[in-house]
Amino acid sequence: MSALTRAMAALQQGNPLAGERIITSAVDVAVRTYGVSSAQAAAAHFEASQFFHAAGQAERVIEALRAATEIAPEDAAGWGARANYLFHLGAALDRERRLDEAEAVLRALSLELSQAFGPLHVSTATAQTALGGVLFEQGEIDEALEVVNEAVATLQVQGDPGLASALALRAFVIKAVSPVEPALPEELELSESTMTTLIEAALERVPQAAPPLALLTLTDLASCAAEALGADHAARRALLAQCVRTAAEAGDAEAQEAALRTLDALAAKAGQLLAQSDVALALAELLTLQGDDARGEAEYQRAARLAEKDPKAFAVALARHGQHLAARGDEPARAAELMERATEAARDSKDRELIGSCLTAHGVVLHHQGAHGEAELKLTAALDLLPLGHPEADVASAHLDALEAGTACTCFGDPALIERATKALQRELPAGLVERVALGQGGLQLQLSRAPSEAEQAQISSVLSEVMADK
Repeated sequence: MSALTRAMAALQQGNPLAGERIITSAVDVAVRTYGVSSAQAAAAHFEASQFFHAAGQAERVIEALRAATEIAPEDAAGWGARANYLFHLGAALDRERRLDEAEAVLRALSLELSQAFGPLHVSTATAQTALGGVLFEQGEIDEALEVVNEAVATLQVQGDPGLASALALRAFVIKAVSPVEPALPEELELSESTMTTLIEAALERVPQAAPPLALLTLTDLASCAAEALGADHAARRALLAQCVRTAAEAGDAEAQEAALRTLDALAAKAGQLLAQSDVALALAELLTLQGDDARGEAEYQRAARLAEKDPKAFAVALARHGQHLAARGDEPARAAELMERATEAARDSKDRELIGSCLTAHGVVLHHQGAHGEAELKLTAALDLLPLGHPEADVASAHLDALEAGTACTCFGDPALIERATKALQRELPAGLVERVALGQGGLQLQLSRAPSEAEQAQISSVLSEVMADK
């Protein structure tokens, strides 16, 4: 059994110190026996980097990989190993956002490989893809495009699977250069497996791009996926789901709704009622946040209708509708009725955690409405069902503590923060647009009198970002 296997076993058994002793001892033995620049010492350092990565020790990963790159290659295998260690070192530095160092490592690697194997070798192109990614993250867009175009050309000619990853990066870079350029070359024909891998790589790269740029890229790739894979392919649905999240981050409600409507249509065509219910709930919450209560209410009701044959999904739909009405505050009786129905549906499902979650939500609503006795009963019953450490158990406990102490709950956050946000929004936006500001789990939340214009939505996002940054 190798040292890495034994060290990983110790880590998995909850004994990271024992694992570290095993792996560092193996490194010491290799260095003493074969020399600090030997292939054996480098391999031991590389195994140590794998252990430290699994243990979540990023600095130790980088240290181990730097030591591995000190190998003095004696043959082709040695040069290949050194290139592998440099590649992993560049990736580790990239993960830690040490981009200048990552660029230096990957630039040196690309040059070494080009000199050793030629500029049109697959290994050179693979290193160029990694370098292009770091350049993109640093905003060096023109050079990133030049580098990744070279990589794409080589990988395409060689028929290498790395083409998918390079094309995914190129899609982001080309959109940064020109938003109107297609994400993928129009003449390009890709197999289903390559297109699917490309989409997976693009989804992994989303966090490295600003939300508006990511949204442009993902939207274009979703169109490409529809043509190459079919409108209802799982990879395209994954792209559309990410479009919803990225549009929310970008503050683009129109794009968010468009992606949700497309997902809704796909689910309807496939007869996936529960998926439709999930989309309807997302639409309901989006529309009500935009001040379109009528359409939001219709989506809440549609979500419940679609889910009524599945007790779990039905309970969730009813509870979220009830919570929305309770937060709005103008239909307390209806909110309470929906919460009761949600709890009944949860009981039908026989899912203890779901029942506890619904009881917690109902208890919180009753607490906010001033029905303290009923709230205490619901919250106490919830704690009997929820396991220790469950998020909803923490909520129930906090409300019970507030009820016992006779103090206000903290659901609506810092009153001073809400007041600052309200004043800032009223100062920057047309009178009457913002009806209510609250602080929920996702941050500051608004109830608007109407759907805002694009300029108003941008102003709202800017104001809320400033307020939250100063809290």
